[in-house]
Amino acid sequence: MPVTFRPARPDVLGLTDLDAARVDVFVRSCARQTDALLLHVLAHELGHVLDVTRMSEERRAEWRAARGIPAGTPWFGCNACTDFATPAGDFAETYAQWQRGATSSRSELAPAAPTAELERLAARFF
Repeated sequence: MPVTFRPARPDVLGLTDLDAARVDVFVRSCARQTDALLLHVLAHELGHVLDVTRMSEERRAEWRAARGIPAGTPWFGCNACTDFATPAGDFAETYAQWQRGATSSRSELAPAAPTAELERLAARFF
């Protein structure tokens, strides 16, 4: 899936567009968006690509259980809106945390995974 860098949008920093089969990263000025944030957004969107190409409903149920997310929580949120309060967003944020070697995550469903948990999740899901 190609990645396209586009001018800034006020509502989102990145989108994975399954219909167009592309990832869009919306770049703001250097004063408003650090290289670290840009890398995080790219890694988050690549987490969505991994999700839609490799995860099944069964694996998504396993992810929810591993992260302590209630089983009935819908995986996806609305189209083209922030996803930090969805399991899909938690998956993408955790993937981005792992890819960046970071200790932070923007997930609103579960805390950032400590190093040992992150490695277990990576081995099992990524």
